[in-house]
Amino acid sequence: MNDADGRQPHAPSGRPPNGGMLRTHDLMVDTPSPMTATLGGYPWLPRMTDKARAARAGTLGDYLSPCPVDRRLLGLLGLGADRFADIAVAALTAQDLLTGLIDAGAGPSGRRAVRPGRLRRRTPILNTTDRRSRWRSSSST
Repeated sequence: MNDADGRQPHAPSGRPPNGGMLRTHDLMVDTPSPMTATLGGYPWLPRMTDKARAARAGTLGDYLSPCPVDRRLLGLLGLGADRFADIAVAALTAQDLLTGLIDAGAGPSGRRAVRPGRLRRRTPILNTTDRRSRWRSSSST
């Protein structure tokens, strides 16, 4: 089933398919994980991972990586966009990604700091799409 733009929607749970195996989405055809998806207790992480992997593969399409919300999360994690993309691309599974984040210093204390409410409160565009072609509020989607 395609969404209104003709894209293939991501799994509703935002969880990687195939027992936690990560795949690189072609975001010219697919959509990234939902904005509300979490991974290992980190909000927004599945979406940011999808976009970082797609950007490195040259299949980002109309999406921004890092978008302002990605930058906010990266700041809370204490990682730069390139370092995060290195971790995301190297990870074969969701557990590999989480281990890479912990190894980079974004452990459980960072996870507590990255609460969905904190991202929303400090980054008002969380409720907007992060596509280049159309910036619109979620209430108009």
